[in-house]
Amino acid sequence: MIIPAWLKKADDTIPAWLEKISLPDMTGRFKFCLNGRTRAGEKAALGFSCFALRIFYTIGLWDKLDSGKKLEWIKFLQSFQSADGAFIDPPILENCDSWKERLKRILLRRKGHRGISQRQSVLNAETKQAIATLAQASAQALYPFKDFSRYPYDLKKYFADLDWTQPWSAGGQAAATAAFIKNEAPKFLSKEDADLLMEEAVSFFKGTADPQTGAWFSGRMPAHYQIINGAMKALTALDWLECKIPYPEKLIDTCLLSLPEQEGCHIVDYVYVLYRCCQATDYRRQEILKYLENILNIIKRHYQPDGAFSYHETHNQTAYYGVKIARPMRQSDLQATFLLCFAIAMLASVLEIEDLKWNVIRP
Repeated sequence: MIIPAWLKKADDTIPAWLEKISLPDMTGRFKFCLNGRTRAGEKAALGFSCFALRIFYTIGLWDKLDSGKKLEWIKFLQSFQSADGAFIDPPILENCDSWKERLKRILLRRKGHRGISQRQSVLNAETKQAIATLAQASAQALYPFKDFSRYPYDLKKYFADLDWTQPWSAGGQAAATAAFIKNEAPKFLSKEDADLLMEEAVSFFKGTADPQTGAWFSGRMPAHYQIINGAMKALTALDWLECKIPYPEKLIDTCLLSLPEQEGCHIVDYVYVLYRCCQATDYRRQEILKYLENILNIIKRHYQPDGAFSYHETHNQTAYYGVKIARPMRQSDLQATFLLCFAIAMLASVLEIEDLKWNVIRP
């Protein structure tokens, strides 16, 4: 496939946009967007730095970066890690301790809600993203992260207790744990114990995949976006666990039932599911190619005049883990630019787009 003119232009304009939102006196520090940032949006830094590094890696800028700048950026990310191994960005985590969140936790417990608190969920997600980003840069965290189930029985119970009626959320928490097992467990557990955790995690995902849809959920059939977004998280876990997809053909059938909603996360999740399944089978390949061409046209509508991508078609992302970080404006933002560059890199691989040498990351 010949590279579309707009995408060829984006290949040139995204680096210039990244330059505009970078803080020149602090390597690795980036603004979330050009305009309309809130106080929390001005202060938050960890997640935005991870997004930027992953964009750099995806579009080929990381390899061109001076080795000294690379080291400074890695040290900047490492500076967010506490001695217990967690990565903490106060402006984001503090929101989880607000009176509203505390009240919400109390009400959810009274209703018998399963799973972990919002605070722990955010902490795990931020830590997982930082560890994965450092791994992409061939670096590691300074301290091992140990706050996850270390015994097979506990791990099995943890996975089972997640609320799989909401597979997007449950899958995200399970995927974070899979990343910790792969990256962190070998740092403080024996090889035998770390391998047992890997085996238990693989067993869970193999044993709970739905043979009719190829996805992971419990109870009544969730909304289509929940099924696919949850499957994306589960496939991420399987990637870390180096495990084959149980039912790739069924998952393809399920994904092709409808196009994603026009938001950054939905778009990239649908593309990721098909990308991973295409690595396992040639099933319905021509239909997949047509489907992915349609998604590429959807992504085009998120390309903004400032040179990068917006989370929504008409405006930037406004919240990060529930924290208001920017006002809605017709402009690009870091989260969308990362997500849609990632999606384009996968699309380019499957569609064989000429003259676009972008790299697919491990999410």
